[in-house]
Parts: sequence; C-alpha cells; structure tokens
Amino acid sequence: MSSILVLIALAVRAFFVQANVIEEERKWFVGQLKYDFALKVDSICIYGYTGEGFLDCTLSAGEVEVSIQKELLKKIKLHKAMWFIQRAKNGSYLITNSKASRFQKGDSLLINSNNNRIQVFRKGKVLFQEKISDSMMTALF
Repeated sequence: MSSILVLIALAVRAFFVQANVIEEERKWFVGQLKYDFALKVDSICIYGYTGEGFLDCTLSAGEVEVSIQKELLKKIKLHKAMWFIQRAKNGSYLITNSKASRFQKGDSLLINSNNNRIQVFRKGKVLFQEKISDSMMTALF
C-alpha cells in the first residue's frame, strides 16, 4: 500500500515539475521577443465559447518585429508552436488572446515583453494587465 502512495506522489510531483518547465519556456520565449510598443484595438473576433479570439490592431507607437517569433520557435523544445502577434495582409496586427471578449474597440494596449506584460487602457485609464505568456496561443509537443 505504501509503495502505491509513493508512486502516486512521484507522479504528481513529475506533473508539477513538467508544468513548471513549460511555463519557464513560455517566459523565456516572451523575454526574447524584446517587444515594447503600443497598439489600438480596431476590432475583436471571438471564436470560442470561453471568450478566446483575436484582436485586430493598429500600431500607435514603437516597432513590431513579427519574424522574431519564427526564429525563436526553432530554439524551444517543449512547444511545437507558440505565437503572440501576427501581421495581417492589410498591415494591421493580430493578437491572439484567450480572453479576447474582455476587450473593446478603441482600447489601447501597451506591450512590454521584458516585463512579460500587456497593459490595457480604456479612455486613458488602466483597465487591467496580464502576462503575455498567459495570453498567447501555444501548442505542446
């Protein structure tokens, strides 16, 4: 009986260690982006029942080097895909977000990957902030 408990404890520990390693890889990826820019939300597309979707945005300050994500994907081990922002054909930027339903047209986003932070402003006031590593789309293994 005690050996079963030991095996269960080891399995639980292994799960949490793996989850921590996955989170660390996401944080590393975000830190390597070197993003520091501002966007204005032009439209929101919700495609999931839990509010996930994407934000169609216009760049309002700074520069966005989208291609760095593709280069970083070659260096990660646990994720087969990871992305935060894409360039649309019309020149706007698309940000995937697991809680896109919280945003409104006209919201301003301040993106700083060194701090792993998205600050969301509405009518000049901070509405909320979230971690980039928590909001981007990923696929494991």
